[in-house]
Amino acid sequence: MLTLIVGPSEDNSVKIDLDVINEQRQIRQSFWRKLVSNPLARLHAHITPSSYGWIGTSSGIRGLNLNYVVTQNQSSAELYIDRGRDSQEENKRIFDQLAEHREQIDVAIGRAVSWERLEDR
Repeated sequence: MLTLIVGPSEDNSVKIDLDVINEQRQIRQSFWRKLVSNPLARLHAHITPSSYGWIGTSSGIRGLNLNYVVTQNQSSAELYIDRGRDSQEENKRIFDQLAEHREQIDVAIGRAVSWERLEDR
């Protein structure tokens, strides 16, 4: 025997503020438009700005992709290494070669970089 503690509410609908969602999409699209149109960002010139919270492009080297993520409270940029199927060892070798130059990379970027060697990816 079960006793009902809480039942369904009278109004089951989910209320979504479409104006807020549209405003967020417009803000993100405007941000990406400024990024891809920056003359210093030649790698991004071919990208069509979207309203998503991320954007990505090739670094110009096969399997080395640049991804940018913007959320309400933070932003990040990443180099994702994936040279393709059955390339886990090559991916790790590339990561390790870059990691050997960690200090120079941090100086060039102007801050400490977070390094994540994804063992299973």
